[in-house]
Amino acid sequence: MRILHISSYYTESPLYSNLLRALEQRRPELKQTMYVPHLRSKPLAGRNDYSSAATTVLYSGDYSSLDRVRYRRRIRNVAKSIVQSVDLSEYDLIHGHHLFTAGGVAYLLNQSSGIPFISALRNTDINSFFRKAPPLRPFGRRIMAAAAGLVFVSPAHQPRVLGGYLSPRQAQAAGERSVVIPNGVDGFWLDNINHARRPPSPPVRLIFVGSFTRNKNLPAVLETVRLLLAEGVGVRIQLVGSGPQEDEVRRLADQMPEHVEIRPWVDSKEDLRDLYRQADVFVMPSFTETFGLTYIEAMSQGLPVIYTQGEGIDGYFPDGEIGYGVDPSDPRLIADRVNQILGQHQAMSARCLAAAHSFSWDSVADRYLDLYDSVLAGKER
Repeated sequence: MRILHISSYYTESPLYSNLLRALEQRRPELKQTMYVPHLRSKPLAGRNDYSSAATTVLYSGDYSSLDRVRYRRRIRNVAKSIVQSVDLSEYDLIHGHHLFTAGGVAYLLNQSSGIPFISALRNTDINSFFRKAPPLRPFGRRIMAAAAGLVFVSPAHQPRVLGGYLSPRQAQAAGERSVVIPNGVDGFWLDNINHARRPPSPPVRLIFVGSFTRNKNLPAVLETVRLLLAEGVGVRIQLVGSGPQEDEVRRLADQMPEHVEIRPWVDSKEDLRDLYRQADVFVMPSFTETFGLTYIEAMSQGLPVIYTQGEGIDGYFPDGEIGYGVDPSDPRLIADRVNQILGQHQAMSARCLAAAHSFSWDSVADRYLDLYDSVLAGKER
């Protein structure tokens, strides 16, 4: 089996290189190429690279800054560059890792070569392209109709797209070709499961790990801390990260200096593991989220999690099993959910430890390979 992957986001996260590695480990005879389109002015080679005798990563500056806002020209340029760079006849399947960017390119290649393709739908597809770019919705529906398989990273996103942007007939057809496959968590976290989890004791220790951006909703997190303090709950929170909203976050934190600690990014997995182990509850009520691997990292250390309804990991577990989904705009609800977690912390913590294993890269790779096999078996018929 020969797979052509396409992702312009390859260098931004180790997610994609981890998948390449896991796919190869699960099926050593698999041949793969990851094609990484990027701005001509932004060389990227060397970041998150993974290559072997069976896996190759190709970088190509296919478009200009202006092309970033000229969507159709951009995907045409990328498709043309791929045709010039690789021999498409060598590939059995194309895997686009985002619907509108990579999936759009895969669609054009499919139209010219007949090679089947699958496409993932991620946060940017749903909350940026479909939601904020109505003129592109018909093309998004065309990509979905032509794809031999569709992958939703979050079960919460699947009904939103099928029910919100497709006709009933289109939704039924797309649903029959759709699967939900999560992102995998780095093996470090599953190799370092915290079986020595202790029950929380005052003060309750919350933790957030992520970018300090408006999407991550840190003002609501700090308002949650204020509400818990107002009702007599002893609480401290560590905010681990940095970002463009850091000045605002620090101003809010300065109003509760004894209860809020801000720490810079932690590059060491061992150090981050130790921070999780010192905490009791992970809180990240982002407005939008493709998946949120930090939830799974925290769960591997026995932390129940506060996540967002309709985003990320919502839908993988019944509400109250490993934490609670919340309305990110409602700090009162977030505070109530923290209190509910504290009332059943030990049982919920044990469920978190068990659930973390379902996000291993081996499991994720096996599900992708099953999808590849299914698509190619259908082609042969």
